[in-house]
Amino acid sequence: QGVLLVLREADLRIVQLSANSAALLGCTADALLERPLAALGGDVEARVRALRDGTELDEPVPLRCTVQVRSAPLAFEGSLHRGPD
Repeated sequence: QGVLLVLREADLRIVQLSANSAALLGCTADALLERPLAALGGDVEARVRALRDGTELDEPVPLRCTVQVRSAPLAFEGSLHRGPD
């Protein structure tokens, strides 16, 4: 199981996400759409920013982060990559 997030690279705002976000993140897709990634809490925004700024993202790279879910930090694993222009 997982959540798919599509971010606008320039400002790390959530522009698309999977319908199961409510079950896994505790927020509906509508509540997160167009919000900054930092709205998820935890260290996800800092980790994504560091990878975006310091890594070639033509191929997926591992991402480990925490997100606040119902007032508790939860660990997530995933991958980050840059889509085609």
